[in-house]
Amino acid sequence: MTKTMRYLALMMAMVMLLMVPMGAGAEHTHTYPNEWTIEEQPGCTTPGIKFKACTVADCTNVQVEQIPVAGHKFGTWSVYAAASCNSPGTEIRTCSVCGVTEQRSIAAPGHKFGAWAFYSAATCTSQGMETRTCSVCGTVEPRYFKALGHDFGGWSVQTLPSCLSDGYEARSCSRCNQTETRRISAVGHNFGAWYVYQAPNCTQMGLERRDCSRCDVIESRYLKALGHKMGAWVTVSVANCTQNGERTRTCSVCGYVEREISYALGHQMGPWTQTLAPACTTAGQTQRVCTRGCGYTETGTLYALGHAMQPFVITLGPTCTAEGERTSTCARCGQQIKEKIKKLPHQFTAWKVVTPSTCVTAGVQERFCTVCGTRETSALKLGKHQYDGGWLAIRKPTLERVGFKIKRCTVCNKQIQHQEYAPDSYRYEVPAVGFGVPVSSVLPVFQGYGYADRLIPLALSENQEQTFPIMTADGYQVGLIKAAWAGQMLTITYKMHDPATVVISEALMVFPELAAITQEGLSPVAPAHWFGGAIPMTGDDKPVMAVRFLLSYDQKHQGNAPFTDSGLYIDGVTPNGAVLQGMMNQLTAR
Repeated sequence: MTKTMRYLALMMAMVMLLMVPMGAGAEHTHTYPNEWTIEEQPGCTTPGIKFKACTVADCTNVQVEQIPVAGHKFGTWSVYAAASCNSPGTEIRTCSVCGVTEQRSIAAPGHKFGAWAFYSAATCTSQGMETRTCSVCGTVEPRYFKALGHDFGGWSVQTLPSCLSDGYEARSCSRCNQTETRRISAVGHNFGAWYVYQAPNCTQMGLERRDCSRCDVIESRYLKALGHKMGAWVTVSVANCTQNGERTRTCSVCGYVEREISYALGHQMGPWTQTLAPACTTAGQTQRVCTRGCGYTETGTLYALGHAMQPFVITLGPTCTAEGERTSTCARCGQQIKEKIKKLPHQFTAWKVVTPSTCVTAGVQERFCTVCGTRETSALKLGKHQYDGGWLAIRKPTLERVGFKIKRCTVCNKQIQHQEYAPDSYRYEVPAVGFGVPVSSVLPVFQGYGYADRLIPLALSENQEQTFPIMTADGYQVGLIKAAWAGQMLTITYKMHDPATVVISEALMVFPELAAITQEGLSPVAPAHWFGGAIPMTGDDKPVMAVRFLLSYDQKHQGNAPFTDSGLYIDGVTPNGAVLQGMMNQLTAR
């Protein structure tokens, strides 16, 4: 029993004693001994228990108190792990009563370095170094002092600058012979005063130059031409109606003559005067004369007036068999113009069918003019084919292919309509699978890729046959798949309820376990087993089957019936949902 439990038990006993009735003369003053009775000695971390009991006879009163915690009695500190220059150490001490251990850190003393010693001298471009070593752990500490830098002498010219080219000067370090250079800028030309090299004249520019005293380069610039000093204008000839005038002036320096032409004035013609009046078909004439007196005369033509024709008058009325005529006369010259008037249109009666059309020959219709009696005929369009409304079956429908029927014309026997047909219950090229769990529900990797395959778990039991329905994409059960295992060989067969059902294509895929199913294994070109063939399979395998068909079937056949995931299984009792859940449990447990 722990100390705490013993303390609680003692307290409960005291309470129970206080509740017991005392004998005769129960009320009295409690008397306790001077010394405490130790019930439990105190520990390092737990209190002890002491009590005093009343010494009066038959009194059960007890005083109980805790004894304070004694605390640990640790020994001296001892080194547990010695400190190094950079790493602190550890020392411990142990309680002599309860064996508890206490530890504390010993500070790292740090390195004990000796004096600094020369290691390498500084150069112009590299630092120098000295080191000191710890006498305890051998750690070496370096310190650096600055590079000396170059000690260059004075600059000396190596190449003098010219007018256009820079020169350079150099200096060398007295310690390492490092050479430094700098550019001396080109001094530029030192030109003298400008002097005339070629004087200008009236029409040509002059040229002046100046020379560089250092490099003999010559710089040139042009002087403007002086220009002519022309005298007064002198008239050579005066302009008239047809000839230009001219005047000149001469330069007093070079004799250059400048000419100025005044263009001919051109004729100044008077007003036009008619000299011959125009007629309907002949032109008239006009004339005008230059008023400056040069005698120049111009003549002009007045256009012919053209006829002034009166309105047309009908001189011969038209009929539906002959043209008419109309005449217009010029009011000035009396000339006449005659024009034909188109024939009038016939006044035909309505069309009347003379010979009706058939689907082979066109009929004829006619009409007559009520004025002149003219007869007109025209061909009618071919007539429509005639048929009695019945179809003629050329090929009866089967599940292998649809039927074909036609209608023929009763007049020409020509085929006028054709149509494929089949009973409403016939379904062609319908995908079908073995009833099982959709592959995307079991293997998430197939989600979103459009796989319609269903997985069927197979149980390998010797000589025991398993049966599964074949269900179509449009919700019908049309046959059964049977799986049998014997002699380590698995055989899969199927049979359609309707012998007339046409299987266009079939595919059988068997995997030894669920983990062996891949997208490649379910691809349309994946190698598959065949129905009725022997598939090696051991008793340790947990095979999974997937079956595909493409078939044509008759929904009205008595063996074919609606079949969906929400319906009943082939036993007519078990819900398909329960069968699918059982298959799912088998697949996920594998």
